[in-house]
Amino acid sequence: MSGTRRSKLQNRREELGLSQKNVAERARISRAYYTNIERGVKDPSLKVAQRISNALNSDMSLFESDVSKGNKKVHVVSNTCATA
Repeated sequence: MSGTRRSKLQNRREELGLSQKNVAERARISRAYYTNIERGVKDPSLKVAQRISNALNSDMSLFESDVSKGNKKVHVVSNTCATA
């Protein structure tokens, strides 16, 4: 999940020509915190994930990941988990 999130966030940020500092300022979080989120070191709250998504003119799909678990598919968004 972390590697996928990293590439999604970083790719979107670079598509927009933004620095990590720019995104952090738009999302009203510290640059260090944003950097850790982008690297997959930290998981943001849903509120912060939404602010980052807005800063990147995107939706919450930047934080989504599908993980197979047995015969079930588990849909993961940030720190929440719901079985589909």
